[in-house]
Amino acid sequence: MDIHYGLSQTQSRVSSDIDAKNRAASVRPEKMRADIVEWVRNLSTSELWLACQYMEGRQLVPLIGQFGAQAWDSMIRSMPFEQMIKEMTCFIDAKDIQRPDNARDLDGLNAISQSYLATATTYSQQTGDPTPLNEFMQKWFKAMDMRDTDRLLFNSWIPQPDPMAQQMQQRMAMLQTQQL
Repeated sequence: MDIHYGLSQTQSRVSSDIDAKNRAASVRPEKMRADIVEWVRNLSTSELWLACQYMEGRQLVPLIGQFGAQAWDSMIRSMPFEQMIKEMTCFIDAKDIQRPDNARDLDGLNAISQSYLATATTYSQQTGDPTPLNEFMQKWFKAMDMRDTDRLLFNSWIPQPDPMAQQMQQRMAMLQTQQL
């Protein structure tokens, strides 16, 4: 159907209609991306099982050391292949091959930005630690595909002392000097 490819015979006049077509057009590539990630995960798991079956500890010494090689031989190599498949579960994360969906990420960041930025700013001002605020800003910049944003990040803040507290400290210091 044309809607799956974002096509239509009539011109859209309403933004909600355009958004619906964009969502419908992105369903198919999203499904294909998820299928590829699952395929890579399954392939990598099969490769790991083959490595468990055919690799010997002495071959792995440069990677896992002598102790790791002994553990490999005693725990992995001694296990029958059928038992290994039944008892060992392996998850290979293949998210690096996914193309980032910056529009979705940006929509999510915009949705939480008002409340999160207020909280992060208050925290940063009280503690002098701008890390949460800078992390959020970096995610925002990445979703907007902005470059050279290092100068837009915050340095550590020095909380300003409370004027009332300063006055109280000065009075206490004056009282102590008068007593002396």
